[in-house]
Amino acid sequence: MRAVVVLVAALFPLALASAQAQEGLTGADPFKPGAGRTWFSSCELQAGRYVSCKNAARPILEAIANPGKGTAGEALQAFMRDLFVSKGCTFEVPEDSFRVNGIFLSFDSHAAEKIRCYGHPSKLTFGPGVMALTGSVYFFMGGPPE
Repeated sequence: MRAVVVLVAALFPLALASAQAQEGLTGADPFKPGAGRTWFSSCELQAGRYVSCKNAARPILEAIANPGKGTAGEALQAFMRDLFVSKGCTFEVPEDSFRVNGIFLSFDSHAAEKIRCYGHPSKLTFGPGVMALTGSVYFFMGGPPE
């Protein structure tokens, strides 16, 4: 009996993190314009720190394809800043926390705590096939959401 209690206690944080990573993904179209969410796909976690992705939602791709006077990386960082600020979050991450490296779109997860929503630091959460940041940004390990 004691072993069962220990096992349940050990698995509870994993189940909670999985639920947090998938929070807000119910409904007809959780990524519709104005929903305050976006996604990246074909992602992987590298060196326990960097989320590197090969694809993203159309608005992100359009932002980096037309960066104005800046670079694609600056456009990605600005897009992410605007997403979080529009939700009332503070976005005080280092300038290269979201960046474009050739065909890869990357995020340094150590910067997550510098995104604060409602006074709480953000953190990367994990679920089956997905990593998430504050229920706003989803990093799918497989293809894009349908």
